Amino acid sequence: MKLSTDLMAKRTVDVVLADPCFWESDDSDIERASDDESAFELNSDDSVSESASSDCDLDGLARDVDVAIDLEHDDSDEYDDDGEAPNENAVPVKNCEWTKKLTELPDVSFVFEHLVGVNKDIEGVEHFEAVNLFQLLFTDYILRDIVVETNRYAKQCQEGRHIQKDWTNISVPELKTWLGLVIATGIVQKKGRIASYWSKHWLTQTPGFNQTMTSKRFLQILSCIHFVDNSSTTVNKSDKFWKIRTLLDYVVKRFQLVYNPEREIAVDETMLKFKGRLGIKQYIKNKPIKWGIKLFTLAESSSGYVLNIIPYAGKREDTQLSKTAQIVVDVCQPFLNKGHYLFMDNYYTSIELIEYLSQVKTLSCGTVNSNRKRLPSDMKNSATKKLKKGESLKRISNNVLAVSWKDTRVVNLLTNIPGNLDDVDIQRRDKKQGGKEVTISKPRAIITYNSYMGGVDLSDQRVATYRRHMKSLTWYIVKTLCCSSLYCT
Repeated sequence: MKLSTDLMAKRTVDVVLADPCFWESDDSDIERASDDESAFELNSDDSVSESASSDCDLDGLARDVDVAIDLEHDDSDEYDDDGEAPNENAVPVKNCEWTKKLTELPDVSFVFEHLVGVNKDIEGVEHFEAVNLFQLLFTDYILRDIVVETNRYAKQCQEGRHIQKDWTNISVPELKTWLGLVIATGIVQKKGRIASYWSKHWLTQTPGFNQTMTSKRFLQILSCIHFVDNSSTTVNKSDKFWKIRTLLDYVVKRFQLVYNPEREIAVDETMLKFKGRLGIKQYIKNKPIKWGIKLFTLAESSSGYVLNIIPYAGKREDTQLSKTAQIVVDVCQPFLNKGHYLFMDNYYTSIELIEYLSQVKTLSCGTVNSNRKRLPSDMKNSATKKLKKGESLKRISNNVLAVSWKDTRVVNLLTNIPGNLDDVDIQRRDKKQGGKEVTISKPRAIITYNSYMGGVDLSDQRVATYRRHMKSLTWYIVKTLCCSSLYCT
């Protein structure tokens, strides 16, 4: 007996989100990202697939991140010889006067009195079932917009290209059903064509898909799913992401409205694998995924909850801040002047940025390239090369602590977060002594950084668990935002 549309929608979304296997996945069951090319059709010839990585807890992630990420980035085309993005409009700055006389950084922590957790003022937040929390992010408001634009696009296809002749208008309940199946394809990982989920082969069949929606209807909706009117004259089509901007901005706003993060937040990039032709494609040679589309992401450090996403859309116009500093300011904008501690890697960190963030009541900590401007001269000469394992060099200027520490290699770090001046004894295995454990000193500033830098990586790894790689721009967008919403719940 055929299920009604309303019943199918409720059944699909409820069943998917209530399934314990969704929330309690085992690492051994996680499908790794394949090297197969998938299409990201911002232009008709473009292709993409998402990054995938293993699930892990924050402690394990901190061990993986560690200070080795100091050499993670190599974007030489974007920097001048001093390590800063060239900027003719930048305001001239004075050199720092660094001192060896170490005094504890003054406790200039800004008041952080925000209630952390789910915003209880949001209607419907009192229902803590997964499906209810998911619908706090993907609300009926945005779903109705998607329904309108999808039906509009299907009609345009019928009139202009004489396809989708048998199209019947989609409704909000049917869209929820379709989204439920999109989520289910991440829980039940199958390689190959999407039609394999409707296979009747006795060994590999997944009858829930057939009982919910036909494969023809699923693919028909996938081919027509739309978020904006292509014929609109009011849309800013110079925006390289104009076709998805409405959905992206709305869901990100809901991320920020529904949940209040802890004090510690982190900014980092997410690379989405991409092998096709696209002007905004990026290359980072030391990343696991070298070619792809870059997203600048802000996340809560402890949970990986996504707070903001800004896709890289090409070189930026010059501002008073360097290009990388402006990226951080833009992605953190909704959370400035609130007393947060921000963690970042050497792609962003500079004296200029730390000083600016302090002016907007945000303290920060990050690894830094030794060729950045205004660093202590000790960090730029042979002094750091003479450091032995466990030794460190520290300098202070204008309430900013600069640290160079030698582990397997030298790592440089800047911070103005108080309480990070001392060292802590840690255990390391020494290969030269046959793997024997030895005690070395580690600056607390490095430990603090490792503890809170991994938020974006944690989010990426959790989300990647439920992605299915398939050709299609619309698939990528819907799947990525659905997975992010589910993880954030």
